[in-house]
Amino acid sequence: MNGAGIGEAPSALLAQIVGTSPSELLGGGTGVGDVDGDGYDDLAAWSWPPSEPTPAVLLFRGRPGGIAASPAVRWTDGAPTFGTGITGYALSAADLDGDGYSDVIVGTPPGSVGQARVFRGGPLPLATAPARTLVSPGVDDGYGYAVRGLGDVSGDGVGDLLVGAPWDDTAAENAGVAYLYLGACDDPDGDGACSDDCAPDDPDRYPGAPERCNGLDDDCDGVLPEAEQDLDGDGELACATDCDDEDAGRGASAPERCDGLDDDCDGEVDEGDVCAAGGSGAPAAPGPEAEAEATCGCRSTGPAGALAWLGALGGTLRSRRARPAA
Repeated sequence: MNGAGIGEAPSALLAQIVGTSPSELLGGGTGVGDVDGDGYDDLAAWSWPPSEPTPAVLLFRGRPGGIAASPAVRWTDGAPTFGTGITGYALSAADLDGDGYSDVIVGTPPGSVGQARVFRGGPLPLATAPARTLVSPGVDDGYGYAVRGLGDVSGDGVGDLLVGAPWDDTAAENAGVAYLYLGACDDPDGDGACSDDCAPDDPDRYPGAPERCNGLDDDCDGVLPEAEQDLDGDGELACATDCDDEDAGRGASAPERCDGLDDDCDGEVDEGDVCAAGGSGAPAAPGPEAEAEATCGCRSTGPAGALAWLGALGGTLRSRRARPAA
């Protein structure tokens, strides 16, 4: 083992990526992170076999124990300078759209006007066409001879990109310039949230959003407040119109019953003539169940409430049997 922590014996070699045709010139590989989202980092390598009119960049997928021997995708743009760097090869990667997949950047220097192409990462199969093409603002400046995927330079949670133009004459002859491009997440609802947006088509739902009384996880924390869960399944929420979310018979749409309870959740108990006896309008005596609830101050729902209610109901029934007849 040398000082760099790399095994010197041939047994330490995990894999070889071998060209398949004479003079293919396969090489110039660089690690590009996890392009396909399978949890393994991948490798991009430059290739130009004689059978092809222009060079290409091949993506080799990472896997347990090493790198796949065959490429998963072949990228090219039809230019003879595709992927050619001023020193080595113009290949790099960064997650430029915040979707959690690494994107591959390939420079195509001049010609007269250089370019840099961004190939978007994602689940297989990967697209062979670039998702974005950046074009030099100048001419004959070597734009694209150097590309570098960066971390989050701007602090917006998305990776950024640097493209070099070493022969730019803006400041002085061949003084060169480096262009910084800020990444931007794929944000169809415009709420500023990227891969952690639990509702990418709803601008009112994103990490840190205020919770509303709607039965949805507005702040994307994976937790729905109890008041929004509709525990009794009556279609009404405790944070809105349901004054007892453990009793499906009580809610704003429920009919009022003569039971000593506010069944329709309007703040009144047994209102109107629901307790009228024989049409006289005189309120009927509450039933033993309602009397038991009034006695113990408890409900018949829930284990603890049910036990207290049963005890109070027994006492109420015994008391009624002991009362003299009217």
